[in-house]
Amino acid sequence: MSILDLRGPEFLKLYAFLLLALVPAGILFRWLLSGPYDDHPSHQPELDPLEVAYLGGGGSAATEAAIASLVHDETLTVRGSHPRRLKIAGRLPNAITPLGNAVCASVALDDEQGIDRVRKGVADEAAKLERRLAEYQLVLDPMRRTVAHVVPIVLFIGLFILGVTKIGIGISRGRPFGYLLALTAVALAVLIYFACEVPHRTRRGTRFLKRLKSEHAALHSTAKTAPSQLPADDIALAYGLYGADVLSMGPLAKLQQAMRPRDSEGGGSSSCSSSSSSCGGSSSCGGGGSSCGGGAGCGGCGGGSS
Repeated sequence: MSILDLRGPEFLKLYAFLLLALVPAGILFRWLLSGPYDDHPSHQPELDPLEVAYLGGGGSAATEAAIASLVHDETLTVRGSHPRRLKIAGRLPNAITPLGNAVCASVALDDEQGIDRVRKGVADEAAKLERRLAEYQLVLDPMRRTVAHVVPIVLFIGLFILGVTKIGIGISRGRPFGYLLALTAVALAVLIYFACEVPHRTRRGTRFLKRLKSEHAALHSTAKTAPSQLPADDIALAYGLYGADVLSMGPLAKLQQAMRPRDSEGGGSSSCSSSSSSCGGSSSCGGGGSSCGGGAGCGGCGGGSS
């Protein structure tokens, strides 16, 4: 007997069971694929600020961190409002990174360039930052990322189609389907969640990033209240760790609204959407070349059969 031939109440119970079982199963599946959790044997991998930004939010976050450092260094300026546009304002710094150089080259293609177009234009260069992070197993390799992303989606597509099919049968037979409709809507919401939350970091990477934020919390305050005291590398670093929240003063404030959609706290980089200077008494906010170590009713389900 086909599952679709079950009586309404029986089908509803089965559908609710599948829904309740597949949600934790999908989460557990992603969790298992996001290992390892323990520290890397080196324990303190040295990451530059843009690698930290990539760890926090992928290629877009690294590009935004590079833009923030170049605006802070007065190499780029922000113009307009909707949308914000970037313009070359000064000479390139001597120690510019390959990604920073790619950003400037993208902006220079026109007199002014929109931030979204810059992100797209330098995507290949930004993706190169993944190499060392993958060596340390801080981010998922492409194969595991794809499997972890796709498998839960396929499961919930199947569950959603099953619910819609049974609702169609219930309609054709004049059976009530309100409860099943509600459960199918929940299945759709979970499907959208899994589709939008693309796995990005390993558990080791998430743990490492949290440690960096904890150890260098003073950088957040300094970048927000006295960004002029920081070199451009530390601005990139602050953005990599804390996102657009640090862009609150001076020329950087113009970037804040454009950059705010990124959230580096999440475990992945959404498809629907840092290193250290502690700047306290013993300041490590010196000049360039910052690097970060980790140390420290029923659907077709009325009383009768549908």
